[in-house]
Amino acid sequence: MGRISFTFLEILGVLALALLVRTGESMSCTSQTFANNMVYSNCIDLPHLSAYLHWTYNPVNSSLSMAFIAPPATPDGWVAWAINPNAIGMIGSQALLALKAKGTVTVKTYGIRSYDFTQSSLNLTYEVWDLSAEDSNGTITIFGKWKLPEKTEKINQTWQVGPGVTPNGWPIGHALLPDNVQAKGILELLTRGGSTAPALQPSASPVLEPAASPAGVPISSPASGPATESMICMSQTFANKMVYSRCTDLPHLGAFLFWTYNASNSSLSMAFVAPLAQPNGWVAWAINPNATGMIGAQALLALKSNGTVIVKTYGIISRILEQSTFNLSYKVWDLSAEESNGSMKIFGKWKLPEKTEQVNQVWQVGPGVNPDGWPMGHLLEPDNLQAEGILVLGGEQTSSTPAPQPASSSTAPRLGVGFSMSLFVILGSLIVF
Repeated sequence: MGRISFTFLEILGVLALALLVRTGESMSCTSQTFANNMVYSNCIDLPHLSAYLHWTYNPVNSSLSMAFIAPPATPDGWVAWAINPNAIGMIGSQALLALKAKGTVTVKTYGIRSYDFTQSSLNLTYEVWDLSAEDSNGTITIFGKWKLPEKTEKINQTWQVGPGVTPNGWPIGHALLPDNVQAKGILELLTRGGSTAPALQPSASPVLEPAASPAGVPISSPASGPATESMICMSQTFANKMVYSRCTDLPHLGAFLFWTYNASNSSLSMAFVAPLAQPNGWVAWAINPNATGMIGAQALLALKSNGTVIVKTYGIISRILEQSTFNLSYKVWDLSAEESNGSMKIFGKWKLPEKTEQVNQVWQVGPGVNPDGWPMGHLLEPDNLQAEGILVLGGEQTSSTPAPQPASSSTAPRLGVGFSMSLFVILGSLIVF
């Protein structure tokens, strides 16, 4: 009996210790003060990026006064906090972003349309005012006031930190670590009991719910199924007289793929054809060695440079093209491109790993290049977001003919398309491909 009592006391002790630890964690935001002497009714320790949010919400006039605190990724980095009126995530977010400009911390606004900041609107869909920022002890704090729609009770929030800015002053993309991609959730503005005080006091239960799945995680597995060969791909020819064993109409963006695969040496000869999004736009086709989606893709991208169509290579390691490597993890050669009748064609040969039978493919089209020569981000329409899949290379080879001809029906290639919406927002992210 004595032993049972002792065990019970041990359990109580453990629970008490856990409570103390939890209480200690929740004291982080309550201990913070601001140089401008602002005070807020509520605060919360955000679950990622060592960030904090303080706010006061007036439901009478739907006004939100807030302060966001986070350490930038580097000493010259940036921090941002945003409200997304439509979904939990970055695309569509209305953001306040603080960065250092000539030694002074300033706040800029971005209506985010894609993962390419240069395509963002500098005007928000919300009215904001009293914007300011301060930098101290390795953290940046953003202050601001927002006019929200009437009867707003909760908001989709996103927060982030990044490494710095480009030479033209645009924010450089953030890392894709779990802490970054999970920095989003739902914030309930109204307190549920507990009095507010002039000092920074947490509400009884301000709720922050992490998103169901981090950005970049597939919401469905790649599917596979037979591709149908149409007369459209069969009727195409190329100015360089190249011929291929197989062709297929890709299911999105009006694109086509032609290829010949030599299983004996694992070499792939291919041609990708797609209509341009704009007269000065770009097209791209990629193989992703690890997953169906953009991040990790090894891309061939064709664009116009001084009136000539050229092919560039990008090893995509993040949503921001400037962070990509120009060297691919595959050996590629005989790269070229041609343009005709509003379409662009990419030609290339790839050395694949031995015994490769299928590849994860991604394809995309974009509007053009920015003043620095980097491809601009593509649209985020369903056709763009779903342009990915699994291409099965194997099967009986058929003889080539003088013009590009498809395989016979008994040896038709199969194209499996995996609809991974969140991964492909990254593709757009990529700003570019």
